[in-house]
Order: sequence, then structure tokens, then C-alpha cells
Amino acid sequence: VSLVAGQKYEFRLNSASEGGLGDPQLLLYNSGGGLLTSNNDGDDHLNSRIVYTPSTSGNYYLGASDYLASTGGYIVSADLVPDDYLASTSTTGVVNIGGSTTGSIEINGDQDWFQVALVAGQTYEFRLNSASVGGLGDPQLFLYDSSGSLETSNNDGDDHLNSMIVYTPSKSGTYYLGAGDHLTSTGDYIVSAALAADDYPASTATTGVVNIGESTTGSIEFSGDQDWFQVSLVAGQKYEFRLNSASEGGLGDPQLLLYNSGGGLLTSNNDGDDHLNSRIVYTPSTSGNYYLGASDYLASTGGYIVSADLVPDDYLASTSTTGV
Repeated sequence: VSLVAGQKYEFRLNSASEGGLGDPQLLLYNSGGGLLTSNNDGDDHLNSRIVYTPSTSGNYYLGASDYLASTGGYIVSADLVPDDYLASTSTTGVVNIGGSTTGSIEINGDQDWFQVALVAGQTYEFRLNSASVGGLGDPQLFLYDSSGSLETSNNDGDDHLNSMIVYTPSKSGTYYLGAGDHLTSTGDYIVSAALAADDYPASTATTGVVNIGESTTGSIEFSGDQDWFQVSLVAGQKYEFRLNSASEGGLGDPQLLLYNSGGGLLTSNNDGDDHLNSRIVYTPSTSGNYYLGASDYLASTGGYIVSADLVPDDYLASTSTTGV
């Protein structure tokens, strides 16, 4: 069989309707007769099927045999596989931020790639949903870097069997979303890319502020999100910071973190002295801006209340004490 590099082919070996093979086995060899791959029992009962994309054009060889070494007649066939998008960085598929596109997994094991341009530090939400009619059985979403190396994947996101990835790239550039099916079934899909909704960024560039003696509210909008709040502290003073779940639609298990002026983690707390809510008591050695990080230990979503207060102390733990 003569094949062209980069084209996807489907080869089948079926038993003849009368006097056919008991268990057809199909093999594919390269131009020198070296075995490339084989299949026994494809997706059509005992018949066999191979899907293959050659990297080199030329003559290849299909081998027809019987897995149980029985005898009989057979039908061998070769066809081009229709593919709307390639599973490589050469794909013509593109998804713009804030947009979506549709496609189809035409054969078992197919994957379609879509180019997407990302900006470092931005948090994105990618989704792969089954089409309402003739859709995939179990969509699986992949994210690849500019060279085509896998960054992360997701199967069964927060919307039943559909998939979702939340990702913050460290480098700006071109990435690729891969659409596939976890159960290797076929069907149609919708792939989308959007900026993730986030009230406060998890960085020293945050607009969130908590004043001493006050509190503020916020929300963890997606799994793995963290919100930062600037807080101004005085050296030698003792402070109490709290992260409580909102009374309605609150976090399942609030986790509180404290960072220094450069964004380095100083300490954290999960499950303080008030059930699942969190609490940190801290006395800075240096005056300046610090940052409180609000998150959820179980990576769930919901609302919260973060607060900062001075801790009343009858006697200082230093040579400045008034205790005699």
C-alpha cells in the first residue's frame, strides 16, 4: 500500500461473510518489511483495524492473518481518515480568548489541536464540552506548550463529564489545546478559551487591601484560585489574621497564607481554632507591607471574609515590657 507522510489512514481486516477467518489479525510493515504495528479485535467484534499516520512517504505492507491460526477468507481495505484538525503544532485550528469553536473526533483515538495565544501571569479557563447532538461520550482536554509538550490535562471537570482546565502561564506565547475522548469514542465537541474571572490576583500587584481592625470579602471563583490582600504591619506588634467562610455559598475549607513584601511565604494555616476557618497570629520583625492569601484547602470555590486585627497583649515579650 502506497502512503503519503502526514496523512492519516485506516486499515481494516474483516472476515469474509462465508467461510471467513475465525479471528482476523492485521499487521503493518514498513518498506523493508519491519513490523510497525498490529491489531487483533478492533472496534468491530473480532475484525481488526489499524489507524496510522506515516512520517515518511513510500510503500508499506499490510499483513493479513488469523490470530488463532485458522484458515478462511477475508477482506482487507485501506482508506484515508477524514480529520478536521491535525494533532500537531501544524494544526489550522485556532481558538481566540473569549471565543469557541466546534470540531469532531472522527475515529477512535483521534485528537484535534487548536492554537491559542496566552499572556504570562493571566489566568485562563479552557473547556471542552460535548455537542448537544451526536456529541462525545466523555470529552478529555489537553494543554500543550509551544513545542507540543504536554503541560496538563483534564477529564471530568466541574460540569459532569465535560472537561475544564484553569491555567496561568509563566511565559507568553502560543499554546495548543487538544480535544479528545477519554473512552476513545467519536462525536462532536465545543472547545472554548476565556480569561478566568478573578476578583483579586495572587500577586503583590493585587488591588485587595485589608486595614487593621477591619475585614473584607471576596470569592474563590475557580479551583486552585488564590486571592491576595495587602496589609500594613508594624514591627513588634502582634496581629491576628482570620479567613472565615461566608455564611452563604462559602468556602468548604478556608486556607489562609501570609507572605512578606516580596511575595515569599512566611506561614500558613488550615483549620484554626474555629472549626474549618483559619487563623494566623504573627509578630513581624520588620515594618512594611505584607500580603494575606485567601484560598480553599480542598480547591473548592465560594465566598469568604478575611480580617486583620491587633492582638491585645498585657505584657510584651521583649525588654520593652511594662511588666515588673
